[in-house]
Amino acid sequence: MSYYDLLPGTYFDPTYAAVIKSLLIGDNVLLVSPYGFGGKTFFNFFLSRQKTIDRTIISWSNNLPVKTLLKQVKENHRRGTKQIVIMRQVEKIDDLPVLLEKLNDIRQPNPQNTSYLIITDHRGLTDIDQYLAGFNTFFSSRYLLGAFDFEKTTENIRANCLFFGWPYLPQNDKKVFQLSGGIPRLIKHIYKEINESQLTFEDPSAFLFDQSISFQLQYLADLIMKIDPNYLIKFGILDAKKKIKSELLAMFFSDLQVKIAKQNFAELTRAEAQLFSLFFSNPDEIISIDRVADFLSISDDDFSLWAVYKLIARLKEKIKSKYDLVNLKGRGYKLGFESR
Repeated sequence: MSYYDLLPGTYFDPTYAAVIKSLLIGDNVLLVSPYGFGGKTFFNFFLSRQKTIDRTIISWSNNLPVKTLLKQVKENHRRGTKQIVIMRQVEKIDDLPVLLEKLNDIRQPNPQNTSYLIITDHRGLTDIDQYLAGFNTFFSSRYLLGAFDFEKTTENIRANCLFFGWPYLPQNDKKVFQLSGGIPRLIKHIYKEINESQLTFEDPSAFLFDQSISFQLQYLADLIMKIDPNYLIKFGILDAKKKIKSELLAMFFSDLQVKIAKQNFAELTRAEAQLFSLFFSNPDEIISIDRVADFLSISDDDFSLWAVYKLIARLKEKIKSKYDLVNLKGRGYKLGFESR
């Protein structure tokens, strides 16, 4: 029995039920899942239950030729076959809007006979222009796979224990949820380290040495550095107060900010190091004062606008030997990388 067969039928609900409903009425659906949030699992979960869906199912991932997919979908549609095409890793396609336009053309006439479920990473929310077919809106519906709540986290733990043969210890659920923030890949590898490496909760920093955990945390830290906090809230990476939910991620992110800053300027304070890491990770990008304030509030208490300006002024003075922090009036600040 596969891992996906072990998952309860309601594992991805209410999202799964809503996706199926949209597909069966002929809608094209975009499912946005940051890396490690269950996009691959959803793909295989869907395929494991395709016998319950009254449609021909065609699956595609990025390691298969696009031409083969187009030919098969076109032939099915020409014959009047009702079909659902499920695709993942489309963010790796060089010219995605062109492909979407071709897929859209295949649906004509009788678009209700062919619908597409396309699973992509965070860019399906943050870079939505890449998911248009020419000037047409390709997707009728869009859904997100975010971090799990506590109940879904325990379901995930039970499924992993059943599949991998790990003992299920309910007393671990709360701490695993706190460390992982409900992020599926972190849940799995935290539990793996507990069972296979005998790590304990007494020293959470020990989990950071696991390669899979650190890789996931680096990806999430990059998102925090580069995208709007409101998107991070939608994904469940931040809570409503814009604080990092995963204790491991908060630990990793704090260390990363200091590391970036100390490699360049050892004398920076913690707040200055946080601010420098934001500018350094977004070279030549204009960072608005609101984004600066939001970013600082992720790791610290809220800053007043006056305090933010004072912090920027102090940072500008301390880094001027190497970098020029330019104030673009009314727009924000940009870090210049030309040495003085």
